[in-house]
Amino acid sequence: MFDVYITLKNEAALLPYFLRYYGDRPTCRRIVALDNSSDDGSLAILAAHPKVDIRTFVPSTDSYVCDVQVWVNEVWRESVGLVQYAILSTVDEWVGPDLETRLNSYSAAGVTVLRPQAYDMVSEDFRSPFDVTRGVPSSFYNKPFVIDPNAIRSSNFTLGTHDAAFEGDVKLVSPKDLSIYHYRYLGREETWARYQALQLMRQAGDIVKGCGSQYEMTRSDFDAKFDSLLQQAIELEPLRPPE
Repeated sequence: MFDVYITLKNEAALLPYFLRYYGDRPTCRRIVALDNSSDDGSLAILAAHPKVDIRTFVPSTDSYVCDVQVWVNEVWRESVGLVQYAILSTVDEWVGPDLETRLNSYSAAGVTVLRPQAYDMVSEDFRSPFDVTRGVPSSFYNKPFVIDPNAIRSSNFTLGTHDAAFEGDVKLVSPKDLSIYHYRYLGREETWARYQALQLMRQAGDIVKGCGSQYEMTRSDFDAKFDSLLQQAIELEPLRPPE
């Protein structure tokens, strides 16, 4: 069994697929979603799924990323004694393939933290993530965000959960058979629009810390990056929804 914890704002395009992938699995106990004032229909999509617990983001600093860091470092404790693993993620980061079999195998082996290899998944046009088969290795997103809440005493995640200083019974593995599929570049125009929206979402503290600086790029720089990703992408095993 596992729990999923996500933060989001305006993810209506991806949410139905995300909930199909995670929420429709019998092994998923619940999905806790911290919503930052979504106004695109995301809240209705979340509310319609029986396993989703919606929380409302309330800022306490001038940095969204810092506030999320505090939330992530505490909320997974709600899974203690209830599941094998807690997945601390975002709507565009999915772990797979063959999720249940491999989580069970690592749990049986006593692994308490999983840090899978990440891939930036890319397609010229927006399509179902289940139909996206090409991605680019992205070590920056190799996040240790699958943890055993019963073994870890403190997570101490850094900003964006890119790293952590875990305390407790820490047995960390970088698995060869699990990956993070980062569905960040699904559709050139859709991704550009999302970049612009995320740039507007940055708070003063985020800008000072350089968090989300990639959203400042010009359209020409963005197109060059997107073209480069399309050229570098390799074929991967697609993730599939539960049957």
